[in-house]
Order: sequence, then C-alpha cells, then structure tokens
Amino acid sequence: MSPNWKKHGAAACALAVCTSIVSYSAFGGGTDTPIDVEVIPAEEAEDIRTNTALTVELQAKRKQFPRQAGEVLRGVHPKSHGCVNATFTVIGDIGREYQIGLFGKPATYAARVRFSNASVLKLGDLEGGNGSRGMAIKVLGVVGPLLLSDGGSRNQDFLMVNTPEFAFANVRDYLRLSRVLVAHPLGADPGPYFIPLSLMQAGLLE
Repeated sequence: MSPNWKKHGAAACALAVCTSIVSYSAFGGGTDTPIDVEVIPAEEAEDIRTNTALTVELQAKRKQFPRQAGEVLRGVHPKSHGCVNATFTVIGDIGREYQIGLFGKPATYAARVRFSNASVLKLGDLEGGNGSRGMAIKVLGVVGPLLLSDGGSRNQDFLMVNTPEFAFANVRDYLRLSRVLVAHPLGADPGPYFIPLSLMQAGLLE
C-alpha cells in the first residue's frame, strides 16, 4: 500500500461512503421511487457540448506528443499502474446514518480495483512531478435499486484520488479547466487553473 493511500485512506473511504449515499438517496433511502435531488443550471447542456468539443481538440494536441506517436489515450487518468481482483466488505458496526444502499447491511462482494496516474501524456511514473494518483473500485453484483441501468451487471463504482478535495464542483468548473488546457501546446498544463486557489492559500485573494 502506497504512502499516499495510507495518508489519505480515511478521506478516500469517506468519499466512498458519500458516493454511495448520493447514489442511493435519490431513491428516498432505498425505495424504488426517485426523488429530485439535483438542480441543473440552465447553461449546463451548452457547457457539456463545449466541453465535448474541447476534449476532442485536446486529444488531437496530445497525440502529437512524440512518445504517443499518434496514439489517443483516455482523456483522464490514461495510465494504469495495475488492475487487481479484490473483495469489498461492508462491516456491521458502521453508524446508522451511513447504512444506506450498498452499506445497508453487512456483506462481502467481489470487486475490481484500478490504480492510475492522472498525467494526460505518456510519461514515466516519476516524470513531471508525481501528479495525482487515482484508485477506482468497481463493486460487482450489488443488490437493491440503481440510479442507472448498466446492462444488468448491477455494479457500483467508487472513484478516489490522493487529494483531500475534488477539483471541480460542477460542469462549469470543468469547462474552465478545459479552456486552460487547450491553451497549452500539448493540452497538458493545468497550472493556471489553480492560480486563484494558490492566491487564496497565500492570503492574497479572498
């Protein structure tokens, strides 16, 4: 287990619990009747279309990177460090407020885990700074109501990274990042996106 995972394991587990709660709370705490839990901004559909077009542009830039030799990789976390079989166990002594959906009762499920690197270019593991590492868990054969059909597989995914907070609260935030990336010759430098946060942390911006 990596030092980063040890350091942020608790936060990642909390994120996993929150993901499950969000996934199942849309069914009113386990019923089969969906309820409204999201307010969609009027501009979101157009932002998604713009993001899609920018992603195509970014992929065209990135495949020019010499090591990729025209190869198009995943847009996010393209490099896998490893994929492993696993078991996902729901313990019986978690707080009642968290006993929702997948965490509703003790059980053990088969699972798959993917460890990845967020670098959008084909770099060595220690090149270009350590970057963000990702860990995705796919829990198989989950029982109960699902928000989305997945072809009858009844799986639930948890996405985790080794940072304490997710970088984007909504589609508009992600669109801003896409525009920053497109400005880079290889579509690979997100630095300017985080300038406001750096200024806030330095006490120079409220």
